[in-house]
Amino acid sequence: MKTRKTTSVWIRRHTDLRRLGGVRSGYSLITVLINMTILSSLLGTCGVCLHTLFRLDHKERVTSQMLVSLRRMEQQLREDCGRGTISSDGGQWRIHGAVDDEVIVWSESRGLVQREFFAGGEPKQRERFVFPAGTRVEFSDPGEGSAVVRVREGSVFVRYPEAGDGGAVRNKPESVALPSAPAGMAKAGEIEIQLQHAVEANGDSA
Repeated sequence: MKTRKTTSVWIRRHTDLRRLGGVRSGYSLITVLINMTILSSLLGTCGVCLHTLFRLDHKERVTSQMLVSLRRMEQQLREDCGRGTISSDGGQWRIHGAVDDEVIVWSESRGLVQREFFAGGEPKQRERFVFPAGTRVEFSDPGEGSAVVRVREGSVFVRYPEAGDGGAVRNKPESVALPSAPAGMAKAGEIEIQLQHAVEANGDSA
């Protein structure tokens, strides 16, 4: 009798296990599609947020670089102008100091401004001021008792190729490194540094 009861119980358990194993589990095709749609929407939203953050970070970095370089250059220019007179030489400025053998040369190329100090005809010091890619710096011809440096910012509608220091790429053609802004767009901002009573038109002391 015990053997029959044991066998009967085992058969029932085995049958119950088979029934439980026959129950299907998982996700339907509709559920999978809904989950994929939600996931795609979340990924798209995250992508837009990251892109916006990168753009804001880039804009803040460019603005910071512009302000730092502009402040340093203006301070150095005013200090140099107090040491002598300015003359223009092919888009460059040559500042002749009170001492005959001292000359300071300011030049620009693709937003990279360079200051060179010469004494006795020999270079003694060289300094660079790197402006953001797309920036133009112009050393105007000295006028009567004044000289002007114009700093033209790049267009907000153009993404300029950048070098490692944030300035314009040096090893590419100018048309690639400094592409033109689309026609009809607003002009970029311009900053002027005016140095009053620093020079005469002929380079004599004011």
